[in-house]
Amino acid sequence: MGILKPYVIGAVAGIVLVIFLAGAAYVAYKTAKPLTKKIVTKLSNLRFNSLKKAVNDLVIADFETPEDFKKFADSNVDVAVSHEYPSSGVYCAKVTYKKSKSPSFKIEHYFEKERQLSNWAPYGSFLFDIYNPQNSPQRLILQIKDKSGDRYKQDITIEPNAKETIEVEIAVLRHSVSVFNISQVNLFRWEPQSDSVFYIDNMRLVPQGIKVKKSIFDPEFLDAKEPVYATKDYFAFPLERWQKGDTREFPIIVTNPTSLRFKDIPACTAKYLFAE
Repeated sequence: MGILKPYVIGAVAGIVLVIFLAGAAYVAYKTAKPLTKKIVTKLSNLRFNSLKKAVNDLVIADFETPEDFKKFADSNVDVAVSHEYPSSGVYCAKVTYKKSKSPSFKIEHYFEKERQLSNWAPYGSFLFDIYNPQNSPQRLILQIKDKSGDRYKQDITIEPNAKETIEVEIAVLRHSVSVFNISQVNLFRWEPQSDSVFYIDNMRLVPQGIKVKKSIFDPEFLDAKEPVYATKDYFAFPLERWQKGDTREFPIIVTNPTSLRFKDIPACTAKYLFAE
């Protein structure tokens, strides 16, 4: 066997070196990735927590003028102005979702024109009102997307002949998308088996501290005739009622003044949301 020529040895050594360096770079990347993500998260938290919070509502669309309808794009839906079931003002949007793969009603390109609407960080919650005139529960999917393509999705079920106020808290939303750069709000259905109609109104951002959710101690939730309420022992609910699904779900908002993040804390009969 002849002696390998120097340039062949050099080429082999070069290939080995490239493979070694690539492996080392990959190991370094995998090692640094969690640290980089942690740093980015810390900086995002610092920016979010130090931001000056809004004090007034910001209305994205209340469908009182033709300009509000122009903010939206639609696919396989019919959109019309309606004076039926408005929750704010005189008019609302009547949206008929057609039987198709994915009919949608979304606001997207308008966020690029109005930068104020794309920065949700100063606000406490995103809300809109929706009415279901059908005689059966109807399902919609809410998708909120940022400029990088990250998405937040939430299934929404609206009871028959009922109005719902849908609320997404910004403190929760920001763990899925960048609330500084919102690029899309999409209300769509997935492969519906029939046409359905919804009345949508008052899409808005509200300041920190305004909550749609009501207290379980509000008069509408309390029945003074029940022994539980009559004795003021509000937490002595009969087990059978809870097991049958006769429940009220409510959040407990706790401000965390420390720099630590709390999670996976066990709780009973309530959902805890810890603000960072």
